[in-house]
Amino acid sequence: MQQGKTVFVPHTHKPSHPREGQPSSIMDMMELLSWEDYKSLKPNSWGIPTLDEASLPNRMNCFGRKGLSQSSDQASKDGDDGLDLVVVPGMAFDVGMGRLGHGKGFYDHFLSRYNEQCATSKRGTMPCLGECRPT
Repeated sequence: MQQGKTVFVPHTHKPSHPREGQPSSIMDMMELLSWEDYKSLKPNSWGIPTLDEASLPNRMNCFGRKGLSQSSDQASKDGDDGLDLVVVPGMAFDVGMGRLGHGKGFYDHFLSRYNEQCATSKRGTMPCLGECRPT
């Protein structure tokens, strides 16, 4: 943030219009507005620091729109902005970049949705999703 970077944090929610095959709860990346905003995060029921629900409609999501996304067609197709780095928690990773998590697949589903959006944007591809290989 001190370097002028836009920072997003995860937020899980139940979409109002889930797509077929979509989990009942999904994760979005929502913009963090300031260092004070970061310090104001409160633990959710899993103990994860989370944004205040009332603030979500006025925040940008990483798909280029305000508020929570509801499906993969939520992205702004005009810009080529996107996430440059996603820090994904995992218990272990294999040599093929496969991740052993400890949860309900929120990051895996998010990365799949985000990759779909990258394919239809000016950005073209999402770095490292199925492209990075260990040397």
